[in-house]
Amino acid sequence: MKKDFIYYMRILRSSAGYYKRLLQDYIGSFLVKNWKKIDNENIVSVNSKMLKDVFRIYNDNFNVDSTKMIMRYSKVFKNIFYIAKSENIAVGYCIYYIKPVLSFKGVKKTSVMYSIAVDKDYRRRGIGKKMLDHSIDEMRLL
Repeated sequence: MKKDFIYYMRILRSSAGYYKRLLQDYIGSFLVKNWKKIDNENIVSVNSKMLKDVFRIYNDNFNVDSTKMIMRYSKVFKNIFYIAKSENIAVGYCIYYIKPVLSFKGVKKTSVMYSIAVDKDYRRRGIGKKMLDHSIDEMRLL
Protein backbone atom coordinates (compact mmCIF):
# COMPACT_ATOMS: atom_id res chain seq x y z
CA MET A 1 0.00 0.00 0.00
CA LYS A 2 2.81 2.43 0.89
CA LYS A 3 4.63 1.59 -2.36
CA ASP A 4 1.47 2.30 -4.35
CA PHE A 5 1.05 5.65 -2.62
CA ILE A 6 4.65 6.64 -3.36
CA TYR A 7 4.25 5.53 -6.98
CA TYR A 8 1.10 7.63 -7.46
CA MET A 9 2.69 10.63 -5.75
CA ARG A 10 5.61 10.47 -8.20
CA ILE A 11 3.21 10.35 -11.14
CA LEU A 12 1.23 13.29 -9.73
CA ARG A 13 4.40 15.30 -9.13
CA SER A 14 5.72 14.65 -12.65
CA SER A 15 2.39 15.53 -14.28
CA ALA A 16 2.12 18.69 -12.16
CA GLY A 17 5.55 19.74 -13.48
CA TYR A 18 4.38 19.05 -17.01
CA TYR A 19 1.27 21.21 -16.61
CA LYS A 20 3.27 23.96 -14.93
CA ARG A 21 5.62 24.01 -17.94
CA LEU A 22 2.66 24.12 -20.34
CA LEU A 23 1.16 27.06 -18.46
CA GLN A 24 4.51 28.89 -18.44
CA ASP A 25 4.91 28.30 -22.18
CA TYR A 26 1.36 29.51 -22.84
CA ILE A 27 1.93 32.75 -20.90
CA GLY A 28 5.42 33.13 -22.39
CA SER A 29 4.00 32.84 -25.91
CA PHE A 30 1.87 35.93 -25.27
CA LEU A 31 4.89 37.83 -24.00
CA VAL A 32 6.70 37.39 -27.33
CA LYS A 33 3.77 38.17 -29.65
CA ASN A 34 4.98 41.76 -30.20
CA TRP A 35 8.65 40.84 -30.28
CA LYS A 36 10.91 43.52 -31.75
CA LYS A 37 13.22 42.03 -34.34
CA ILE A 38 16.65 43.39 -35.21
CA ASP A 39 17.33 42.93 -38.91
CA ASN A 40 20.14 40.54 -39.72
CA GLU A 41 20.30 38.66 -43.01
CA ASN A 42 22.33 35.78 -41.53
CA ILE A 43 20.31 35.25 -38.34
CA VAL A 44 16.59 34.76 -38.83
CA SER A 45 13.59 33.33 -37.02
CA VAL A 46 12.76 29.71 -37.66
CA ASN A 47 10.30 28.57 -40.30
CA SER A 48 9.02 25.09 -41.06
CA LYS A 49 11.37 24.63 -44.03
CA MET A 50 14.42 25.02 -41.78
CA LEU A 51 13.40 22.43 -39.18
CA LYS A 52 14.96 19.56 -41.13
CA ASP A 53 18.36 21.28 -40.82
CA VAL A 54 17.75 22.04 -37.15
CA PHE A 55 17.05 18.36 -36.44
CA ARG A 56 20.17 17.35 -38.37
CA ILE A 57 22.33 19.76 -36.36
CA TYR A 58 20.66 18.73 -33.11
CA ASN A 59 21.15 15.00 -33.75
CA ASP A 60 24.83 15.56 -34.66
CA ASN A 61 25.40 17.26 -31.31
CA PHE A 62 23.12 15.56 -28.77
CA ASN A 63 22.11 12.00 -27.93
CA VAL A 64 18.69 12.86 -26.48
CA ASP A 65 15.52 12.94 -28.56
CA SER A 66 13.89 16.36 -28.17
CA THR A 67 12.03 16.39 -31.46
CA LYS A 68 8.65 17.11 -29.86
CA MET A 69 10.00 19.98 -27.76
CA ILE A 70 11.83 21.55 -30.70
CA MET A 71 8.69 21.27 -32.85
CA ARG A 72 6.64 22.87 -30.08
CA TYR A 73 9.08 25.73 -29.56
CA SER A 74 9.29 26.32 -33.32
CA LYS A 75 5.57 27.11 -33.22
CA VAL A 76 5.09 28.71 -29.80
CA PHE A 77 8.35 30.69 -29.60
CA LYS A 78 9.18 31.15 -33.29
CA ASN A 79 10.19 34.78 -32.65
CA ILE A 80 12.98 33.69 -30.30
CA PHE A 81 14.04 30.53 -32.12
CA TYR A 82 17.05 31.76 -34.09
CA ILE A 83 18.62 30.16 -37.14
CA ALA A 84 22.10 31.08 -38.40
CA LYS A 85 22.28 30.82 -42.18
CA SER A 86 25.12 30.55 -44.63
CA GLU A 87 24.16 30.60 -48.31
CA ASN A 88 20.51 29.81 -47.43
CA ILE A 89 21.52 26.73 -45.43
CA ALA A 90 20.86 26.54 -41.69
CA VAL A 91 24.25 26.11 -40.00
CA GLY A 92 23.24 26.74 -36.40
CA TYR A 93 20.32 27.40 -34.12
CA CYS A 94 19.58 28.94 -30.75
CA ILE A 95 16.29 28.27 -28.95
CA TYR A 96 14.93 30.27 -26.05
CA TYR A 97 11.72 30.23 -24.11
CA ILE A 98 10.27 32.92 -21.88
CA LYS A 99 9.68 31.97 -18.28
CA PRO A 100 7.19 34.35 -16.64
CA VAL A 101 7.86 35.00 -12.96
CA LEU A 102 5.26 36.75 -10.82
CA SER A 103 6.52 39.51 -8.55
CA PHE A 104 5.09 42.51 -6.70
CA LYS A 105 5.84 44.64 -9.76
CA GLY A 106 3.90 42.34 -12.11
CA VAL A 107 5.15 39.67 -14.46
CA LYS A 108 8.91 39.55 -14.86
CA LYS A 109 10.07 38.04 -18.14
CA THR A 110 13.05 35.74 -17.87
CA SER A 111 14.65 34.37 -21.03
CA VAL A 112 15.94 30.82 -20.74
CA MET A 113 18.09 29.16 -23.37
CA TYR A 114 16.76 25.74 -24.25
CA SER A 115 19.40 24.66 -26.77
CA ILE A 116 22.17 26.01 -29.00
CA ALA A 117 24.30 24.20 -31.56
CA VAL A 118 26.36 24.84 -34.69
CA ASP A 119 26.91 22.45 -37.58
CA LYS A 120 30.26 20.66 -37.15
CA ASP A 121 31.47 21.94 -40.55
CA TYR A 122 30.88 25.58 -39.53
CA ARG A 123 32.38 25.63 -36.05
CA ARG A 124 35.18 27.98 -34.95
CA ARG A 125 33.81 30.78 -37.15
CA GLY A 126 32.03 32.73 -34.41
CA ILE A 127 28.54 31.66 -35.50
CA GLY A 128 27.43 30.64 -32.01
CA LYS A 129 28.71 33.91 -30.54
CA LYS A 130 26.90 35.91 -33.24
CA MET A 131 23.63 34.10 -32.49
CA LEU A 132 24.04 34.71 -28.76
CA ASP A 133 24.91 38.39 -29.22
CA HIS A 134 22.00 38.92 -31.62
CA SER A 135 19.50 37.17 -29.35
CA ILE A 136 20.70 39.01 -26.24
CA ASP A 137 20.35 42.36 -28.05
CA GLU A 138 16.77 41.50 -28.95
CA MET A 139 16.00 40.26 -25.43
CA ARG A 140 17.08 43.61 -24.03
CA LEU A 141 14.39 45.29 -26.15
CA LEU A 142 11.72 43.20 -24.42
